[in-house]
This record gives sequence, structure tokens and C-alpha cells, in this order.
Amino acid sequence: MSVHKTDTGWRFRTRINGKAYSRSGFATKKEAQKQEVLFRDAFSGKTIQLSFDQLVAQYLSYCESHNKPTTVYDKRTMIDKHITPLFSKYRVKDISPKVILGWQAMMNKQSYSFHYKKKLFTTLTSLFNYAVQYQGLTVNPCAKVPRFKNNEVNVSFDFWTYEDYSKFIAAVDEPEWHAFFMTLYYTGLRKGEAQALTWNDFVNDELIINKTYAKKGNHSSFISPPKTKSSNRRVLLPDFLCKELLDHKENCSRVDGFSNKRYIFGIVSPFPNITITRRMEKYCELSGIKKIRIHDIRHSHASLLINNGADPTLVAERLGHKDVRMTLNIYSHMFPNRQIQIIKKLPF
Repeated sequence: MSVHKTDTGWRFRTRINGKAYSRSGFATKKEAQKQEVLFRDAFSGKTIQLSFDQLVAQYLSYCESHNKPTTVYDKRTMIDKHITPLFSKYRVKDISPKVILGWQAMMNKQSYSFHYKKKLFTTLTSLFNYAVQYQGLTVNPCAKVPRFKNNEVNVSFDFWTYEDYSKFIAAVDEPEWHAFFMTLYYTGLRKGEAQALTWNDFVNDELIINKTYAKKGNHSSFISPPKTKSSNRRVLLPDFLCKELLDHKENCSRVDGFSNKRYIFGIVSPFPNITITRRMEKYCELSGIKKIRIHDIRHSHASLLINNGADPTLVAERLGHKDVRMTLNIYSHMFPNRQIQIIKKLPF
């Protein structure tokens, strides 16, 4: 048995019944040692009696050293709410494709979206992949089960037109909140990206996006890397937004202890999620504009760009999408003028 460090983390190597095995990618030496013990237990027959609840506990412990806290929280929430209630009565080895089909039938009776059910199935598959990799499970039972079928048609989302937004922002009479909603609408930032901004991230006429703010349930809040690698980006600002942010900075600088390390929106700590929601609702009511989610302001920004003829590639880059295909998949219905342009070019 041996544990050693590699370029990608910690690795363990062990020999069982004359055959060598190795597993890598562990964040710490302690985690690698722990997983080696569990791996050897699997071959000694201990995993045969492993309960589903025990597997979940070990899997989440493993995830804590490999995933962002927000990801672990989401996995734990989905498992506790939608997976454990059915599977907790089983031992791991007794969970068959038939059992999983029964679970899928239960999920299909709920009013969950296809996207959410897809995430649930991915989480369950990942859980059993861990059991195969480290707990000696022979086959992942999910591999023999078809995925959820997408029966949704014309899935859409809400967004504001420029006219809607203009009425909304005219009702915002608090300078710091005016600057906040202006920033969301004219940059398309995710809420957490805007919350995490400090004055160090406002350079000349750009915002540097390299982190996000998160708070899950009753858990403590934290700053973490952005959602994806492509979310790391620089977002160019229009002149009028630069001026508003500079005026906002001047007001913030009057607070004792101010420095460029302070948050742009909240100063000492980011604007709380619940406060953002309440301000949004307040100004929607005052302006008479339909209520949308905070995240839908991001969609509204995309709509603004598309309706002004922005190239999809540039929209993807500004929003921090992985590639332009994601942008087109999400916003394809917002390109109505493209077919009209094609028709106009046809000879007659």
C-alpha cells in the first residue's frame, strides 16, 4: 500500500489478490488514505453489506474534496429530497435497474422540469459511478436504464423589453440600487457575479469577472470561483454606466474603512439575496412592470443585444457561455429577424 502526491493531487496504489490497483485525483493525503481503506474493504466483502445511506455519506465526503461547496450543497439537497426516500431501505448491491425504473416513474409523476429530472439522474449515476470506482460495485445499475425523456415543448423564460426596463429603472430612487440594476441589465452578469464584485474589479471601462458569491439555504455565504472556466471574462461597459459606477464609488468612499477591496454593491458584505429579491419586487410594483426573476435580467440583456444585431459569438463571450452553441440553444427564439433577412435576399 502506498500514497503519494502527483501533479493532479494525491494517488493511492494497492495490491489485492496479486493484482495492482491505483486511483488518483484526491485533494489531500488523508482523503487518499481513507479511500484506499474503503477500496480494500470492497474487495474483502464489506461493501456487500454497505447500505445506501452509508454510500451517500462516503460519496458526499469524497465530493467535498473534489467539487465547489455550491456543487456539494446541490448534490446533497437533491439526494436528501428526491433519492434517499426511496433508496435508503436498500443495500447497495440490491439496487437493480428495476428499482431505478420505479424511482423514475415516481419522479415523472411530479411536476419537475425535464432539466431538473436530468440533473437528478446525473447525480444518481455519479453516485453509483463512485461505488463502482471505489466500493467494488461490479456494474452501475443506471447504465442499463434509459434516461428521462424530454416531453417539454417550447420551454421559454421571461425577460424585459427595453421599454419595460426603462419604466422599471425610472422607479428606482435609491442610488446604490439604481447602480446595481443598471449593472445587471447592461452587462448580463449573473447575480452572484455582481454580488462578488469589488472595486478592484472595476478597471477603466471594464468589469473583471473572476469570482461569484453564493449562499445555499442556511449555510454560510462564501466567495468562490465563477460557475465555469468560460465565466472568467472582462465585460466592457458603456460610458453612461461607467459614470454611474464612479459616482457610486464616490458615495461609498465616504464610509469609514473604505478601500478598493470593498464590495461594489454592499461595501462591507455583498447585497443579501433576500434584500435583492425584495427590492426587485418593490420596484416592479412601483413601476407597474411584470415581475421576473433576478436571473431573467440576464436574459433581458441578451435580448437587448440580439435585437440590436449583436453577433451570437459576441453575445456568448459577453455572457460567459462555454461556446456559441449554448447561446443559440437558449436564445434561438430571439432571432426572429434572421429569417426575414434571408427572405429579403431571395431573388424574384
